[in-house]
Amino acid sequence: MSKTVIAIDPVTRLEGHLKVEVQVEDGKVADAWITGGMFRGFEAILRGRNPRDASQIVQRICGVCPVAHATASSLAIEAVCGVEVPENGRIARNLMLAGNYLQSNILHFYHLGGQDYFHGPDTVPFIPRYRNPDLRLSEEQNTLAMDEYIEALEVRQVCHQLVALFGGRMPHLQGILGGGAAQIPDRETILEYAARMKQVRKFVENRYLPLVYTIASRYMDMFEMAHGYKNALCVGVFPLAKKGEQFFNAGAYINGRDEPFDGNRILEDVRYSWFEPAPSGTPLQKSESNPQVDYLSALGSGDHPRVGGEKNDTGKMQGSLWGSPPRGRGKVPGDTFKIDVNGITPAWAGKRFPAPAWSADRRDHPRVGGEKWMGDGEAPSFVGSPPRGRGKGHRGRKRSCCCRITPAWAGKRLKRSHRSGIFISGPIPFHSVLHRPAGSGGSRAGRDGSPAGQPQNAGPA
Repeated sequence: MSKTVIAIDPVTRLEGHLKVEVQVEDGKVADAWITGGMFRGFEAILRGRNPRDASQIVQRICGVCPVAHATASSLAIEAVCGVEVPENGRIARNLMLAGNYLQSNILHFYHLGGQDYFHGPDTVPFIPRYRNPDLRLSEEQNTLAMDEYIEALEVRQVCHQLVALFGGRMPHLQGILGGGAAQIPDRETILEYAARMKQVRKFVENRYLPLVYTIASRYMDMFEMAHGYKNALCVGVFPLAKKGEQFFNAGAYINGRDEPFDGNRILEDVRYSWFEPAPSGTPLQKSESNPQVDYLSALGSGDHPRVGGEKNDTGKMQGSLWGSPPRGRGKVPGDTFKIDVNGITPAWAGKRFPAPAWSADRRDHPRVGGEKWMGDGEAPSFVGSPPRGRGKGHRGRKRSCCCRITPAWAGKRLKRSHRSGIFISGPIPFHSVLHRPAGSGGSRAGRDGSPAGQPQNAGPA
């Protein structure tokens, strides 16, 4: 009996880090293992942070679908505080999420998965390729698909613009936060959005969907294999004007039955993940995912969301169902590395060098304008993203403690306008530095003012 183990690392048809090992015996797959190849640690990063900073931090989970993560974190804050999003805030958030939703699906079909179905030229990114790819399109259809591949790049840019019109930028927008959205919509912005959405819709209806159906018709045999668990879970997305209703309603499809969505039935299982062993089937609200990167039995790709113990196929929009892939990058510097401290990916990730003099709770990469810190063996005392300074840091230079991320306007001169406010429907009892004018203590009203201010955007634009 012949036995072969095939490793695909990384898997390139998705965004993220994934390794697949397949054991083949006598020409048939006998076993397979899927491993998440990088420890992210967002649960640890968020501990001790200002809750309102979450919408910025969690977007770094994914550069393709950051809007879903910003939305999920904002919904969590609103649930805790009992805050309802005003009507214009609801619409603005839906419009931003829609732009990202379209971009993500177009990206996956054309620029990630599409290369398994149509043949590109003998140049990067179309090479290297499989030795004997299973390509079934005619020459004419393949040429059409490649033309659309190029056009899809431009359409994705338009989708990014849809998000940026209300979110300020894309990826990692600034326009979604607990309580609503950060920009007051006006007539000009709405018309710009409508014109761009019309362009995207035309591409989807006249290019994207017809090619999907064409490819599906050539691979009908694929529908008889790789069914997954045949279970599906949706937490709901795009809330409508009537409270409790959504364009895509929440629900579950378990063992051939439609069931209502029940968050209390979502359980976490880390038996095959690189976390400390924990009882299987722990309710998500009570689970604690404590990393253990040297856990030898780690064969999973993260903590798996389950409904009543059943595995589920969750779609792209399930940003609120988190799971951190295991394993840190590079060599760990001595015994100073601790997963459970606040911070982002350290500067030494992927490098080998002696352990630094400072402690693990200062592991964020302290750099000025991209230059390494030139201190006298003493690391700057802050945690968060790198400072917005320019040029090289000076030896012995001290910095004050700042346990937050760099505000988007850092290093710029602010011009106050009617768009600079955060419109929310009521005060949120947290203090944040994400949207403060220069010289303030973190609130729109200054150091002694209310952190929330008066509600804005409560009526139609």
